[in-house]
Amino acid sequence: MQQEFANRPGVAVVTGATGGIGAAVARMLAARGCRVVLAYRSDATAAAALAAELNALPPTTAPSVAAGPTGPGTGRNAGPSTTPAGDATVHATGFTARDRAGARTHGTTHGNTRGDDAGDGDGGGDETADGRAQGGATGGGLAPGGDGRRVLRAVTVRADLTDPAACAALMAAAGEVHTLVHAAGPHVPMLHLSRVEPERFARQIAQDVLAAFNIVHAALPALRASHGSLVAVTTAATSRYPARDGLSAVPKGAVEQLVRGIAAEEGRFGVRANCVGPGMLVDGMATRLIASGELHERALEAARANTPLRTFGSAVDIAEAVCFLAGDRARFISGQKLDVDGGYGA
Repeated sequence: MQQEFANRPGVAVVTGATGGIGAAVARMLAARGCRVVLAYRSDATAAAALAAELNALPPTTAPSVAAGPTGPGTGRNAGPSTTPAGDATVHATGFTARDRAGARTHGTTHGNTRGDDAGDGDGGGDETADGRAQGGATGGGLAPGGDGRRVLRAVTVRADLTDPAACAALMAAAGEVHTLVHAAGPHVPMLHLSRVEPERFARQIAQDVLAAFNIVHAALPALRASHGSLVAVTTAATSRYPARDGLSAVPKGAVEQLVRGIAAEEGRFGVRANCVGPGMLVDGMATRLIASGELHERALEAARANTPLRTFGSAVDIAEAVCFLAGDRARFISGQKLDVDGGYGA
């Protein structure tokens, strides 16, 4: 299990990779031998730091990737393309680098995307963006491949998921993809539905539901080719509704139906699709809601009392579930949702 992804050709794309859950998922995938594309919207500093952290991990038995253009379907060991199309720039030539310490490569193509406020994971996105899809990767601490070449564990790609062209460019840059983990989402204000204006509701749907559809649509050709897996991080609130959480539960309910549809329609191509529903966590969005005053101690105590295990989870708990569903141990599981909520939905 510790290296369950090491011999799998291709990469995993993790959206919302600078959020608490997305980062935890990326760390766990990398620790288990997976090469990861870290997709983010606005926090380039956090994305670069995470990539450097993952690229400094000890060597694994992960297969190496040939250098040069390797778009989807160009080979079993295809990695991120050196010639991404559309509105994305990847500051790496792929998951392979020549044997040089501290290697750093830079992309040369820049494109614009809309500056909509589709955020990074856990509802932690900013309310503004600079409107550019681009990325970066640091090649320090590269892991050697089976033939002695050195293989990057992680690269970063900046993309606005509300823009279909940016999603297509992200997937083109990723190359052969065996797993898509969709952990991105906008900030979720804690409001009674009666206080939500139609414009706010429409914006939330666009940032959450349309963004999910865009990235899933873009990923399907690669997932079909690899007989791959989609795992969407949603919420336990679709199983048991907590007051003031409608701006999370309603869009995520739509995302869950999207995933069920993909499972039903794409299984004939060997594609699996599942969801993980986080309950209350000690890290991630809950921390930001407490800091902003939207979530207070009394509400936390009520949530704890309503959780049979009388404790809250962590992003690592969610990552464990995601990695299980993405891996071969879940080869006969599709169209399901695994709530990781301490029994809240029981």
